[in-house]
Amino acid sequence: MCAQLPIDDWANFRQAFATMPLVEATVLGHRGEVDRVRGMLARFEDMSSSGDEQERSAYRSGLARFHLASGNLEEALAAAEDAFASYAHFGFGSEFVKEAFVTAVEAALQLGDRGKAADVLAVVDALPPGGTNLFLDAQSSRFHAHLEADDEPAEADRLFRRSAACFRVLGAPFPLAVVETEHAELLLAGGGDASELVAEAATVFERLGAQLWLERLARLRTGVTA
Repeated sequence: MCAQLPIDDWANFRQAFATMPLVEATVLGHRGEVDRVRGMLARFEDMSSSGDEQERSAYRSGLARFHLASGNLEEALAAAEDAFASYAHFGFGSEFVKEAFVTAVEAALQLGDRGKAADVLAVVDALPPGGTNLFLDAQSSRFHAHLEADDEPAEADRLFRRSAACFRVLGAPFPLAVVETEHAELLLAGGGDASELVAEAATVFERLGAQLWLERLARLRTGVTA
């Protein structure tokens, strides 16, 4: 007979288990393995109606990443906003809240809905210094760079550099490579040199098997921006 976990250990196990759909959806989604994400979410579908709000929000955050990887942008935005709203209960340090924030803004930007992107960003921008974290600061700078890219490319360049610096401090190679790719797109669109950024990002994506991002870099190398 299995020994019963102590209450504290069981709570920690439940918390770790709840993030599995999000983690797998994020990793596999960036690799372009959408069918595997679909199968994984099907296995965890009971979490979508769980009585535990943490489980529901974590599942919705993973579902949002699946929809984004599948090109279902409106569904991605709706699921991500729903998961992000749980910051009221779990704060901004929760992994599924942070990832839902990222997915919501990415979906809004891909939809061309700059107003929605700005609205989601405003929630994080309004946080006091002690209420935010370096990950959110880095992502906020990244997204503001996108909003400034057309009208203020010099400001967008500064914001991408700030975002990259934050991710370097965090020791987060994947989001750093994402920022480097987007920064490279900005520089190339303005006739600048982005070879160093592209090379560094490619090294990370190749190591992690991030196929979708490698394809995006391939388009950059041929002079076609994503």
